[in-house]
Amino acid sequence: MTSKSENTLSAAPLSRGEVLIALAGGVLLALLILHSALLAITVLVGLGVLLIFSGSPLRALALLIFLLPFSQIDILAENLVSLPGSKPVLLLGLFVAIIAILNFRHAATMTALQRWFAILLLSLFVAGVLRSLPHVGLISAAKGEDLNTVRYLLSYLVRPLVYVLPFLIISKFTRGLPGIRFLNTVLFYTMLAFSGYFLYYYVFHVADKGDIMAAWRYVGEALSMHKNAAGAFYVVAFPLLLGRYFSRRNLFSLAGIVLSLLAIAFLYSRTAYFTALAATLAFFVLTRRIRFLPVLGILGAFFILLLSPTVIERATQGIYEEGADIDVVSAGRIYNLWTPLLQEYGQDPAALALGKGRYAILTTQVSQNGVIQNYDHPHNMYLELLLDAGLAGLLPLMLLYLAILLKALAALRRSPPGELREYLAATTASLVSYLLAGLTQGSLLPDLENSFLYAALAMLLVLVRLSETPPPAHSGGADG
Repeated sequence: MTSKSENTLSAAPLSRGEVLIALAGGVLLALLILHSALLAITVLVGLGVLLIFSGSPLRALALLIFLLPFSQIDILAENLVSLPGSKPVLLLGLFVAIIAILNFRHAATMTALQRWFAILLLSLFVAGVLRSLPHVGLISAAKGEDLNTVRYLLSYLVRPLVYVLPFLIISKFTRGLPGIRFLNTVLFYTMLAFSGYFLYYYVFHVADKGDIMAAWRYVGEALSMHKNAAGAFYVVAFPLLLGRYFSRRNLFSLAGIVLSLLAIAFLYSRTAYFTALAATLAFFVLTRRIRFLPVLGILGAFFILLLSPTVIERATQGIYEEGADIDVVSAGRIYNLWTPLLQEYGQDPAALALGKGRYAILTTQVSQNGVIQNYDHPHNMYLELLLDAGLAGLLPLMLLYLAILLKALAALRRSPPGELREYLAATTASLVSYLLAGLTQGSLLPDLENSFLYAALAMLLVLVRLSETPPPAHSGGADG
């Protein structure tokens, strides 16, 4: 049986005209927010009503996905009125949730992996935030925000739940390849717009393009996010761009890859550099295109030669320096950040077992005594979850990720060459890429920078389910 949402998608796939209209609508909404918050709210409410009557949770989710990378920009990060919780991303997330609830009778049943992942992730996150409530003042000072309990819950509990919506909506309302194609197209155009926005402002607003610090300040000002957070979108999305190209093999898809590579280069994020390389290698291995790797290496070397020397210097920082060791390569985090935190938790069995709640790094003795300074994140998502939820939270979640990877590899082995395998390889490479990037950044709990991970992960599990379903005797008509 096919969901109503996906029937709609199959009958009317997203056209380039619709994409252009959506882009123009986004620009118009931004201008409206600058001109009149009340008018912008009216437009948002009207759009929400239209989406509700459309009966398509995936189309509603597409708008949310497109907005997410831009949601920290000043004009989108402010409440539209003097009412907490009236930020555009929260309002749109509310509309998406309402549309999903109204169409719940058409939803698919989650597989065991989908269900347990959602339950464990949300339980760890909600429990962690609630356990951190006694430390709101400490968190407020560290974040540089004027937080009370209500503002803290809205910003650090409710808003991150919006970032999990892609996993829930895709898991419940995507049953076939038409939905996967649609979502891949949405992510492609989102990254195309994100890369274009970043590169435009980088070219015209960064005077000294060889000054890495100036470039980082620009990223912070233009995107209102750390360079690693911006890079996290590429960590997940880049393999999906590869999957789209090899499924379609057109110049437009190739242009999206090139534009993303340029954006990654000038983010000056070493994590983004190496995970993009790892994701590419993983995709080619998973799709059994190993014979193309030498050609890929030659093209990669040529691309590197065309880049600014500053990019090459940043990518190799600490590797060829005289007297450099692994701590230099890690930007001093091994001895100055990770070791003190692990030593403290090693002496506290209760904290090691159960953690201390969300943003636990701020409550540690080494943080409060100044042993580690200017860190509100351990720059390692595995260590962060250990601090927040202890081994009781970290081990079950990692076992689930391992189970998902094993399921994905089994699905790849039994899937014949074709579109399904391309998307399976792309989403698997996205997951591998994010898990590697987590050694130096990111979070295993809901956050803006891993919102695309939840979309890719849901797509992966849908594809695994499709690989386990025997193909119908004949195809045609609605997706199913």
